[in-house]
Amino acid sequence: MKWDSTRIETWRDVMEWNAQLYPDKVAFCEVATDRRWTFKEHNAVVNRLCNALYGLGLEKGDRVAILAGDLIEYCQIAMVCKAGLIYVPVNWRLTGPEAAYIINESGAKVLFVDQDHVDVARSIRKDIPGVRHIICINASPGDMINYYDFIASASPDDPGVDVEETDILGLPYTSGTSASPKGVVRTHR
Repeated sequence: MKWDSTRIETWRDVMEWNAQLYPDKVAFCEVATDRRWTFKEHNAVVNRLCNALYGLGLEKGDRVAILAGDLIEYCQIAMVCKAGLIYVPVNWRLTGPEAAYIINESGAKVLFVDQDHVDVARSIRKDIPGVRHIICINASPGDMINYYDFIASASPDDPGVDVEETDILGLPYTSGTSASPKGVVRTHR
């Protein structure tokens, strides 16, 4: 489906709209490094990411987990909802077994980690059998895919996946203080 500028119902609509209206305005700035992304650049990177994930065989409705700290790439990964993929944030303060529970319970097929959580990912790899690929955002460990290598050859064009306002955007988990954490369904609406 071609993007329609008269429709503002989903994150796909918001991202396409901002990329066209404010292409050169700064969308994100990482204070620690002063890295900056414009709305146009952010949209193109998210498109590359979505297309690369679909290239791995993911389909609309599949879950993508992220275990990382505050990075610009975190915002890119969270926006895979633009193409109908479901973003699953995993709190970086959790222990390995707690993170594995959420990853398994959510049904995530891909796990993104930053370099600070590579060891956690390695320690739970055998415990998260549904995860087909682990992608490292800001490092290149030999046993994981590097984020920028992963998206480098993917198309910057919109993936063309029709997303409705009732589709699931993300699946954050409750804290689980008195029971196991539970996924909270968040739609584009």
